[in-house]
Amino acid sequence: MVLFSEVICSLDDTIIDLIMDSLGSGIAALTSLWALQEWTRPVHLSSIVRSTYRA
Repeated sequence: MVLFSEVICSLDDTIIDLIMDSLGSGIAALTSLWALQEWTRPVHLSSIVRSTYRA
């Protein structure tokens, strides 16, 4: 016996834990993809010129 029976509450608890873990990892993956897109977006020369020569 690896775990005592008090550690595992019920099958419903385990299923809810797995669903929440899956949702959390999915949200983290989408957030990472969005951030990576923002960081790797090419900077246009016109925006650099505007910010440099703004009066």
